[in-house]
Amino acid sequence: MDRLLSNKLFEGLSDSHFERLESFIKIKKYPKDSALIEEGVHGETLYLLISGKVKVSKTSDNGKELVLAIRSGGDFFGEMSLLEDAPRSARIMAIEDCEAGLIAKKDFTKMMLEEPQVALNILKTVSARLRQTNDQIIESFLEREKAGQKQTERFQALFEFSKAITADCEERTLFKLAPVILKDQLSCDNVKLFLYDKTAEEVSSLDERGTLQQESAIGSVYTNLIQIKKTLQIHDFTSLEHYRNAEPVSFWKNTASVLVAPIIEDRLVKGCIIVKSNIARKWPEDDEAFVAMLSSYVAISLRNISLRKQMLVTEKLSAVGKVSSSILHDFKNLLSVIDNYAKFILKADHLNDVKAYVDKILTSSNLMISMSHEVLFYAQGEVKLNRREWPLLDIFNTVIQLIENRLKANHISLTVNVPPSMNCTFDSDKISRAFYNLLINACDAVPKSKGAVVIDAKAEGKTLTIIISDNGSGISQQVLPRIFDPFVTTKSHGTGLGLAIVKNIVDAHGGKIEAQSHQGGGTRFIMTFPLENKIA
Repeated sequence: MDRLLSNKLFEGLSDSHFERLESFIKIKKYPKDSALIEEGVHGETLYLLISGKVKVSKTSDNGKELVLAIRSGGDFFGEMSLLEDAPRSARIMAIEDCEAGLIAKKDFTKMMLEEPQVALNILKTVSARLRQTNDQIIESFLEREKAGQKQTERFQALFEFSKAITADCEERTLFKLAPVILKDQLSCDNVKLFLYDKTAEEVSSLDERGTLQQESAIGSVYTNLIQIKKTLQIHDFTSLEHYRNAEPVSFWKNTASVLVAPIIEDRLVKGCIIVKSNIARKWPEDDEAFVAMLSSYVAISLRNISLRKQMLVTEKLSAVGKVSSSILHDFKNLLSVIDNYAKFILKADHLNDVKAYVDKILTSSNLMISMSHEVLFYAQGEVKLNRREWPLLDIFNTVIQLIENRLKANHISLTVNVPPSMNCTFDSDKISRAFYNLLINACDAVPKSKGAVVIDAKAEGKTLTIIISDNGSGISQQVLPRIFDPFVTTKSHGTGLGLAIVKNIVDAHGGKIEAQSHQGGGTRFIMTFPLENKIA
């Protein structure tokens, strides 16, 4: 009984007072894993724990055990059911061999009446437990709020990732963006995304300078990593067979543990996301789940990129087929012209007549060649530039030579206001085609004998502006908004691709183009380029 004197229930009681209470207490032993109290059973006993430990738990709605507290020697429990005359609110089970003093309900009531200090001790203990429970609830709430905020941030990061990939639709963006997101959301030393080409047995990744690198997947650390089919943590990375051959050294050096999430598309491993730590560690389940989710987003993005490329090829082929069909009629007419003038040459009596007929034939054949070039150029899709510094006036002079005969034949005046000292960084061939298309359109639009075309170029602030204007018939307001769309044309012949090609070329140079026109008032094509494309 002396061991019960130190129980919280008897704090502040003298030995003589405690001796009067001894008769109420019965000692009982409980083996490990035995139940002292069952949840929901009506309470008839107060327990004074002398030795050992017990756990206080409840069963959740889904059948899981929730541990509420651990009680050890010197504590008491079971008082709430006695005070409220209600069923037990929790289960109490021995987690060690225990010994306890038991007080029956009637004796418990008598004890509190005879010793107010006992009642006060119960109130103090219950109050302390309520305070502890309150603190636990607040702490749990704050942890849940923090976890909820963390999940919100991660979903937002995934949303921004998806939006960026959708807008850009380039593999390079995957290489750059995925590691940035993971470094921001996880505790780690570095992150790498690599893609695996099974046919070439190569892996691709970005180095520290952002340059795309390819290396063999055979006989390297990637030999093991590309075999992983589900998210995996490797806590002893140095045990991997090919660790010492790991490249690049700057990434793999000092690696102690890694979290690997495979990028799987159509049940095939297309690559991996690798999160590395220079210390041996275990990542939390929510971190592992986030990396796995991001790898799924990468797999979906890779599929979308592939489908988009296929779609662009299909669209281009479809467009080429469409325009090819549309120009067959023009080609047929031009071939008829060539055929007729060739027959006239056979019957001609004078050399001057032959020259005139040959000129007509050359005009028709040149037109057919130009139309063919436009179809081929448009079918190529992406505009790849080979920039060099060129005098802008030299580029225009080269183009003007190509249209010189047309200017003379139709008595069209051409004014060129381009400073001789103005140098620009352009792809000369591409930008020449753009200027050529615009000047040909101007020549076709202006009235014969009274036509005028003007080329202006000037640099203001951070912008280089080039304007090609004419005094032609203008463009209707219905057609003007669609003037740069493929297959839109105001001519009786042609592909309808000329201005679409011009816009592609200007866009590729980082510039912008707009058309200003109204019927009967001529047309101005205004091209603007960033100053970095100009060296004055």
